[in-house]
Amino acid sequence: MKLAYRVFLKVTRVLFPTLLRHLVRKRHYRQICDCLVLLIRVNTVLWHRVNGVARSGRIRVGGRETKTLLCFDRVIFDKDLREIAGRTTLDIVLFHNEHYTFLANAFLSEQVRHQTYYFGTDDDSKVTFFEFIDDIILRLQEKLGFNALLNSNIIYYQDHEWSKVARKRGIPFLTLCKEVPATEKNERLWVKDWKDFPYYGDGIAVYSNWARDTLSNGCNVGTHARYEITGCPRTDAIYDVFKEEENSGVKRYVVMFDFIEYRKERLWETSMTQFLRVANEVASSQPDLRFIIKTKYREDIAGIREFIGTLGLTDDNVVITHDMELTEIARNARLICGFRTTAIIKLMCSDVEVIVVNWAEALDDPDDTLITEDFSESCVHAGSEMHFYDAIQEALEGESRPGGARRLQRDELIKKNLHIIDGRRSLAFEDFVGLVI
Repeated sequence: MKLAYRVFLKVTRVLFPTLLRHLVRKRHYRQICDCLVLLIRVNTVLWHRVNGVARSGRIRVGGRETKTLLCFDRVIFDKDLREIAGRTTLDIVLFHNEHYTFLANAFLSEQVRHQTYYFGTDDDSKVTFFEFIDDIILRLQEKLGFNALLNSNIIYYQDHEWSKVARKRGIPFLTLCKEVPATEKNERLWVKDWKDFPYYGDGIAVYSNWARDTLSNGCNVGTHARYEITGCPRTDAIYDVFKEEENSGVKRYVVMFDFIEYRKERLWETSMTQFLRVANEVASSQPDLRFIIKTKYREDIAGIREFIGTLGLTDDNVVITHDMELTEIARNARLICGFRTTAIIKLMCSDVEVIVVNWAEALDDPDDTLITEDFSESCVHAGSEMHFYDAIQEALEGESRPGGARRLQRDELIKKNLHIIDGRRSLAFEDFVGLVI
């Protein structure tokens, strides 16, 4: 089924943009709507089967009809939707990111296809796109049977006209914001870039109080909308892993979360070098260990392999992957290393050993650090590359060291960024949907 899904996306990636340009030029809007219905239906069926999740369908639960959400899918948000689909009575219908982006780009001028440049600019193409959506949305709703629209952040240019039309037509538009400020520097960037952003939706679910306060108070966004702190639905699966009785087996994974996207070159190069050095040194003495570099994007893998080649090291005993599930890491991790990814905080609902790299640019720009030294009890803060090397070796030789101060600080970090991890965040989101629509 995964192969069928990949083929479907590959074929539509080639054919759909060309077909769209032709139909837009001819103003055949009804035909575009029918194409969208077909794409969304096929995508929804394949997505549910690939993820092993049965569709709720238009069933009645507790005397009420299940709510159907037409979701603007995106990377990472997909994982939230998977948990919501599998743990609630909400019926998830998927509008694939590529498909609705192709659609937006067929109407919008190139200069406005940007998350921050889109707003506050006058462009006739935005009006044309709004008019197209207004023309088809009721037919689309009739064919797909959705009660509301759902996207994953307030800023996406592809979604904006949909929210405006939804408000005009009285169709609820919701947001499950898949981002958190994460660092003080990033919080300031949110306020700078999103101040007074025109949000037309009806409700915003966020992962934490920090996210809500930054959006509502700092950015002055969605003052008319309902805010709800739901936590992060995709943490439900991680919670389940750590509650499994069989999860007490031998841990073999030593994981480094890549952070090349944050452009801290000295920190990245030196920390990767030490991680790879340990991987090579223990290959023969501890062959059961599996060293893993987890990237955010597939495109980053080639660059890491090239970097390894410049060091004269082998990557035979290192797995470089972008698509390993966090649940697999949670189930098998002996040690977690990284700089700035909320995946580390998600994994902190356990007692797994964590090392955060904290030298070079991390010291030059301390406001851009996810886990600051105020939370130094929650993990090991490696203050130099040799400290990092020694800390890895020590972690591999010893046992996990749970303790009161460590647990307290890890819980504080979870609360700050993700509210709570208790296996019920998907249900909290379902409650939010019920309150808004």
